[in-house]
Amino acid sequence: ELTFLLIELGEYEWKTYSQIHSDSEALANYLMAKDLVPKRDTEDGQIRFMALYAKNREEWVVTDFACILSGVTVVTLYDTLGKDSLEYILDQTYIKTCVLSADKLKNIVELKKEGKLPLLTHVVYFDEVKPAD
Repeated sequence: ELTFLLIELGEYEWKTYSQIHSDSEALANYLMAKDLVPKRDTEDGQIRFMALYAKNREEWVVTDFACILSGVTVVTLYDTLGKDSLEYILDQTYIKTCVLSADKLKNIVELKKEGKLPLLTHVVYFDEVKPAD
């Protein structure tokens, strides 16, 4: 079962560095408060992972900065990855939360429907939710 969080933005408005920092800090606090990026034991110590599956855009940068501020390692998922690669990467990094854009949601939902990605429980969604989604 997935829980969704919608980040909805309208027409683009330029922001200052301070505004981006504030947005990033707010997201970092939310991720920590909701335990969306739990610590995982690895051979190199404890690490927090979160997947980022979207093309570059403002929300991508805010998410990346939020992870930097909270000590979370970003696992970047690229457009060219097939479902097998997505599954492998998300399983290897014990991803609980994936931040993504609308065009990427289908791949994640299909994997979940196939009974894969058992640790993935949350999706942070950049775009407007449509009935098809």
